[in-house]
Amino acid sequence: MSEKEEYVDKVSAIARLRFANPEDALREVAEQILAGNNDPLFRLMLASMIHPDRRPVSGRKLVLSGPKSRPPKARNRALEDFIELNADIHKVPHKIAIEEAMRKFSVSRTVVTDALALARGDRDAEYFAEYKTQVLDLAERGCQEYQPVWSPRK
Repeated sequence: MSEKEEYVDKVSAIARLRFANPEDALREVAEQILAGNNDPLFRLMLASMIHPDRRPVSGRKLVLSGPKSRPPKARNRALEDFIELNADIHKVPHKIAIEEAMRKFSVSRTVVTDALALARGDRDAEYFAEYKTQVLDLAERGCQEYQPVWSPRK
């Protein structure tokens, strides 16, 4: 089998996996990139798996119409995936991945960590009484790949 055929087979397998088992597909793409395969197609596949306009890693579509349209855990999956993926791909501690999310979303560390706690179900939404709307807003918007979409309310 030629190198080109192997490459096509690999991409096809990842594309099939993406819908059958999204987590495995994401892991497979991340492994390709970590192995030094900097092909733009793999980077595009990776971005499409965590971009909110497409299916996030959980396999569910994000609904951005309001705080009650989905439970907080589903709405916040893109942010959680962004941080997990950043930590895995760049082989950095979660602390650094959280700092990257702070820069990308233009928010404080507390809002990012609380949004993650909300996504993981560690805390109830009522726990965040003082700035619950900020956390839910961040969770609702998910991971915007190209521009910051959230700024602190004054």
